[in-house]
Amino acid sequence: MLKWETIETAQVGRSKFELARHGDDWMVKVDRRVLMVNRMNQSEISLTEEAIARVANPRHVLIGCL
Repeated sequence: MLKWETIETAQVGRSKFELARHGDDWMVKVDRRVLMVNRMNQSEISLTEEAIARVANPRHVLIGCL
């Protein structure tokens, strides 16, 4: 069984960010709370839908995610 491997960490203000890998899966945590995982993308889809709904020309919307 593979364990989550910490690839990199960064301190931003009082928060600790962590990038971890488990085989082909990736995860970003902030203060030990999961922020995003590459296998679950509903938050990215919702963010994209919200951004597109707010602009006149959605061809100019860029969403950066994991």
